[in-house]
Amino acid sequence: VSQGTMTDAKAMEEFLRGVVGDRDPTKVRRLILDQASTTTISGLEPFTKLTHLSMNGVGLTSLDGLPCLTSLKKLEVADNTISCGLGVLAGLTSLEYLTLSGNRLTNVEELEPLGDLPKLLFLDLFGCEVTKGEDYRLHVFQLVPNLRSLDGYDFNMEVAEYKSEGEEEGEEGEGEGEEEDDDEGEEEEESGQAKILDRSKHIGGEVLRQEEEEEEE
Repeated sequence: VSQGTMTDAKAMEEFLRGVVGDRDPTKVRRLILDQASTTTISGLEPFTKLTHLSMNGVGLTSLDGLPCLTSLKKLEVADNTISCGLGVLAGLTSLEYLTLSGNRLTNVEELEPLGDLPKLLFLDLFGCEVTKGEDYRLHVFQLVPNLRSLDGYDFNMEVAEYKSEGEEEGEEGEGEGEEEDDDEGEEEEESGQAKILDRSKHIGGEVLRQEEEEEEE
């Protein structure tokens, strides 16, 4: 392990502590870490229920260190310098949306591990050198059979936008960490639930904490 990697890991640990505070990592569903600065991924092992992770433009040179987050549906790592090593994504069995735009992927062969992601529907590689290759779109759609959208367009070049079932139209995307309640008997099945958004400031931006309570009859 290099000194640089050790420094990155320590800085990332401190950054996560500032973002999450005293919240239980196992209850955090969304982490927006776009204001971090690190070449490696570290410290995410406790976030076992994470569904959305964003590390756009933080300086990543690879995806090494990304844990097997089986609940993760949306991963954003655009505008880094990732050039290979996509095999680490194999454990993300729930992943639906992946953006690698603005990275250093140069050929279709580097994308082959994406074919092992059973639920991948939306892929963004805009700005990568690989997009300039002959029959690039055809190759990628063949590689990922379930793919609905590549770089914002479906196979027939119709606009195809991603909307997760868990995302709400009015939800703001600038929160650093989003936590959900897991208490039994307070699931979203109750139609009379109201949502309270409690915002508190932490390092790197805001932390969005969402709690739900039943509406009094």
